[in-house]
Amino acid sequence: VPKFASVAFIPYNMGRDPERYPEPLHFRPERWIPFNAPPQHEFPVFQAGPRICLGMDMAIFEAKTATVELLRHCRFEMVPGQEITYGDKITMDMKSNGKEQFLVYVKPW
Repeated sequence: VPKFASVAFIPYNMGRDPERYPEPLHFRPERWIPFNAPPQHEFPVFQAGPRICLGMDMAIFEAKTATVELLRHCRFEMVPGQEITYGDKITMDMKSNGKEQFLVYVKPW
């Protein structure tokens, strides 16, 4: 990088790079199974390097615990007739049929 060059860090674009994630705009959760954690600089949710988020380990632990408890007690089914797309915010949100909602049936086991 040349001296005094302007450099931009845009995580939004990193997650939509087709070289890194084939078909990045398609909703395909199976691409993360089995989950292998990407390098910190490729998936900057908690940043990387010496200024990494101090709460990262706790946040990941809480997310895993909540997921396990939900999956133990509930099953989830998409409401039929939804077209899932990505939203246009800086964080990755989803839209269903152009609305900022994603509907699922939550049923007990």
